[in-house]
Amino acid sequence: WPEQEETGFAVLRASEQALRNLAGVLDLDLKGVTIRVEIVRSNAELNTRAGVPADAPARDRLPPWTLGVSLHHSNHVVLMPVTGAKLHPLVTHELTHVALDLKLAAGRAQAPRWVHEGLAQWMEGEMPAAQKDILGRAAASNKLLARAQLEGAFEGAREQTALAYAQS
Repeated sequence: WPEQEETGFAVLRASEQALRNLAGVLDLDLKGVTIRVEIVRSNAELNTRAGVPADAPARDRLPPWTLGVSLHHSNHVVLMPVTGAKLHPLVTHELTHVALDLKLAAGRAQAPRWVHEGLAQWMEGEMPAAQKDILGRAAASNKLLARAQLEGAFEGAREQTALAYAQS
């Protein structure tokens, strides 16, 4: 769609940079690998591309604050049209999921979600102040999640999900 042409080029540039960085960090050869990065117009379209049926109940749909999703086992990333300072971290985050799966596929291994999210956030750069605050408050109130709780916490309420991301 022509009105998002500049966003498309910005996503391309961010993708190229992120993949160069990921190839170096993960010692990953991406020659000949095709990764599809798609920009959608709405949360409904994001859900559709993620394989969520249109008639799925709200609990089975992506949270409304979701800006991107990595269909990493199919080398496919779907993004909302984000611009400015949020663009590069979002692209890097979602492509990290794809790159980690590509790296682990050679050894037929899989990583738990908290490893995926932790590496994806680390590749984004410095931890945002909001996440530092969430983590600090949870630590101060003795409400940090145990490692065994992390995997399921990504599917919880927004506050629980935010803590799971902060701890990863």
